[in-house]
Amino acid sequence: MRAPIFTLRLLPVLAFFYAGTIAATPWIDPGDLALRNDIQLLADAGVIRGPITTWPLSWGDLLTNLADHQETLGHAERQALSRVHQAQKIATQPNVLALRLQAALASRPRELRTFENTPRESAEITAGADWTGLRFSYRLQATVVTGADDGRTARRDGSYAGVVLGNYMLAVGELERWWGPGWDGSLILSTNARPVPALSLRRNFSDPFKNRWLRWMGPWTISALVGQLEGGRSVPDTRYFGLRVNFRPTRNLEIGVSRTAQWCGDGRPCDAETFADLLLGQDNRGESTDLSKEPGNQLAGVDWRWRLPVRLPVAWYGQFIGEDEAGGLPSRMIGQLGIESWGYSSRLAGMLRGHLEFADTAAEFYKNQVRYDYAYEHFIYEDGYRYRGRSIGHSMDNDGRMISAGITLNTDNGDQWRGLFRVVDLNRGGSDANPVASSSLDLINVELGYTRVMSGGRLDFSIGLDQVDNWITAEDDTEIRGHIKWQSNL
Repeated sequence: MRAPIFTLRLLPVLAFFYAGTIAATPWIDPGDLALRNDIQLLADAGVIRGPITTWPLSWGDLLTNLADHQETLGHAERQALSRVHQAQKIATQPNVLALRLQAALASRPRELRTFENTPRESAEITAGADWTGLRFSYRLQATVVTGADDGRTARRDGSYAGVVLGNYMLAVGELERWWGPGWDGSLILSTNARPVPALSLRRNFSDPFKNRWLRWMGPWTISALVGQLEGGRSVPDTRYFGLRVNFRPTRNLEIGVSRTAQWCGDGRPCDAETFADLLLGQDNRGESTDLSKEPGNQLAGVDWRWRLPVRLPVAWYGQFIGEDEAGGLPSRMIGQLGIESWGYSSRLAGMLRGHLEFADTAAEFYKNQVRYDYAYEHFIYEDGYRYRGRSIGHSMDNDGRMISAGITLNTDNGDQWRGLFRVVDLNRGGSDANPVASSSLDLINVELGYTRVMSGGRLDFSIGLDQVDNWITAEDDTEIRGHIKWQSNL
C-alpha cells in the first residue's frame, strides 16, 4: 500500500478551475456514478431501451429514447430524466469548442478502483478541449500528475479523434472503457488501468436487426478495438484486441459477450494468419498450434443483468470470464455476481440504490482445487494482462476475492451521497507478480463520499479507511485515505 502523500500547496488551483464551461462529446465516459444511476433507472423504467453496460455510451442512442419517453413516469424517473436531459444538453452541443477542466488532490489514492472516477495519483490537473460536428469529433486533453506509479507525469488520457461512418464511429485515442454490469469491478475491461491507446469501432445506434432470425436479440451494440501496450514489457509493443457484443432481448434482460487478447509484439508473429487463428480460437499449444506460432493470451466470457420478475425492484447481474479454452468455449473461469435494488425516499428527497457484489479472480474459484497464479498471467506475455503495472480487468488483479456492499443517494437537486464497504482477500496464492499486494493480505475497506453540484461544475469529496492484515508478517495496519476533486460542467 502507498505511503501517505497530501500535496496541499496545489489547493489554489481548485479556485482557478471554478469556471462555467461546457463539454461537447458524442458519448458518455465511464466514471460518473450519479449519471449511471439515472440512466439505469430510466432503463429499468423502459424509457431507455438500448443496452447500457458497454461504456462509453453513445449519446445519440440515448437521445432517440429520451425524445420518446413515457408521460406516466413516477417522480423519481421524472427527476432522473430531467438530470439526464440537462447533462445531454451540455454534452451534445454541435460545432462548439468546449473546455474540459479538472483538478484533484488525494491522500493514498484508491488502489482498488471501482466504476467511480477517483484520482489516480496524489495530485492531478487536467485541461482539454472538445469539439463535435455532424461527422467529426475530437478531444485534446492533457493531465499533469505528481506521485505517478508509472513515472509518467504528463498524460494524454481521454484524448481521441473520431469520424462517423454510417451507424459507426471510428476513433483513435486513449479512451476509458468499462465492459460489464458490475459496480465495483469488471473482470475483462475496466477503468483500473490507464486507457490503452487504440483504434476503435463502435455502433452508434442500437437499432434491432430486421432479419427474422436475429430480431430476438432486440437492441444491440458492438465495440471493437486494436491497441498497443507499452514498450517496456517482457514482449515490447504487445498489441491488445477487444471485441464486445451487447444486446437486450427483453426490457428486463441485458446480455454482453466479450473477448480480449494480447498478441503480436517484439519477436512474436503479427501477420493476418496469426490474427485469424486468434479470432478462431486456434491457440492451444499442442492442440492447434506450437509455441512459435501461438497467437496470444486470450480472455472471453459472458455477462448479464436481469431485473427479476418480482414486485420489488431487484436486479441480478454477473460476469464469468474464461482464462482458457476447451471445446471452443471459455474455461477455467473467474467470476462476479451481484444483486441490486433501488427506490425513492421522500424523506431523503432522493433515489436510493444499493448493491451487494461478489468477485473472485482465482481461476476455477468454484472448485475445491482452485488454480492460483493463473488468471491475468501468461507464460509468453510475462507482464500479464496489465497495462503500465495495473490489471486491465479487475482491480484486485489475480487470486483476489471481494465482497462489497454499496449504497448511493441521488438527491432531487443533483447532489450525491455514497458509501461503500468491502471485505477483500488479496493475492491468496502469494504470487510476487501481483502489483496490488506482494503477499497475501486481508483488507477491510470503508469509503464515504459526497458530490455537490454548483454553478459551473461539481465539487467531490471522499474519505476512506483500510484495515490491512498481512498473512506473512501477522502485522496489522490502518490507513486513512481521502480526495477532493473539482470538475467543470460536463
